[in-house]
Amino acid sequence: MSVVESFRQHVTSVEKLMNFDRDVLEFAVSSLRELKKKLTRHHKLDNPELTAERTLQILEGIREHDSLRSRYQTIFNQALVLLVSYFGSSVHDMLRHNRGARA
Repeated sequence: MSVVESFRQHVTSVEKLMNFDRDVLEFAVSSLRELKKKLTRHHKLDNPELTAERTLQILEGIREHDSLRSRYQTIFNQALVLLVSYFGSSVHDMLRHNRGARA
């Protein structure tokens, strides 16, 4: 694998880490929507308290407004440190490769 491909994979992994909260929220919202559909369809429930409608609205609001993002600042900072480390390592690998090619 080339240095560029390796760095690209590392960047992708850091982006996934930085969006972890969004992935969790999307999973929760999707699961609650599916539960609500099943409860409404199979059990004829339309009471929002029994179909978790309020919880679904809260989670959708959090996702829409990114209101929890500020609480993940430490994760973002560490992801940035990780990204800089990957970059430095990639530059080192490129320089080492170029030195080896000249010798």
